[in-house]
Amino acid sequence: MRDEDEEYLEFESYEDIKVAEKKLARAFDLPGVDKSAVHPAEWVDEAYFAAPDPATLLEQEEAYIRLFVTPAAEQAKLKLWALWSTEAGVKARRRLERAIVLSESADVRHQRHAERLLRELASQHATWAEPRHRLSLLLVKWDARDEALKLAVEAHRLKPWHFGAAFTIADMHAQESNWEAASSWSPWLLPPLGAEGDASKSHLRSVWVQLMNGAIARRRQTLVRDAP
Repeated sequence: MRDEDEEYLEFESYEDIKVAEKKLARAFDLPGVDKSAVHPAEWVDEAYFAAPDPATLLEQEEAYIRLFVTPAAEQAKLKLWALWSTEAGVKARRRLERAIVLSESADVRHQRHAERLLRELASQHATWAEPRHRLSLLLVKWDARDEALKLAVEAHRLKPWHFGAAFTIADMHAQESNWEAASSWSPWLLPPLGAEGDASKSHLRSVWVQLMNGAIARRRQTLVRDAP
C-alpha cells in the first residue's frame, strides 16, 4: 500500500472508502455550473488550483448567499458548503472529506480516526471554520457537549454567516432546555424559504441574507484595515 494511503489502514476495503469519498464529492457537482469558475477542486486542474485569498472567498460567499432568496437557493447552499470545504486548498479538502466519511461510520474506530483528522486540520488552519464545525458535530454524537459547543462557537466566530454552526449552537442550548440562550441565536439561523406567495417566510429569509452579507461586509472592512 502506498504511503499516501496509510490513513485507510483501518478500513476493511480501501476501495469502499474511495467510492464513499467520490460519492460525497459528486454531491457538490451540479448540472449547469460553470466549472471553470466555481469550486470544488475537481472542477479545475489541481495543478493550478490554490486556496482562494480571503477577499475572493468573501466575494464568492456573498454572491452565493444573495441567491438564498431565489429559486436557486438550494443549489447555492450546496455550492457554499463546497466552497467552505475547499477554502484551505485541495489537500486539506480531501482530508476533510475523508474525515466526514469516517465520522458518519457506525464504527467507533472510524469515528476516532475522523476526530484525529479534524483536530489536525483545525490545528493546521487557524482560520478555517469547517473542521471545527465538523468536529463539533462528531462530539455531539459522543455527548461531549461542552467541547462541542466551544468548537461550534469558535467556528461561528470565524465565519458568522456559517448557518450550520449557528444551528448546532442553538440546538445544543435547546437540548439543555436553555431556551433563552437558544433564542439568542435565532437571528443567525437560516429561515426556511417560503413557497411562492408566502410573504412572511420570504421576508425572514431576506432579512437573514441582509444580516449575513452585512457580517461579510464588516469582515471585508477588517481585511482592508489590516492589510499591510
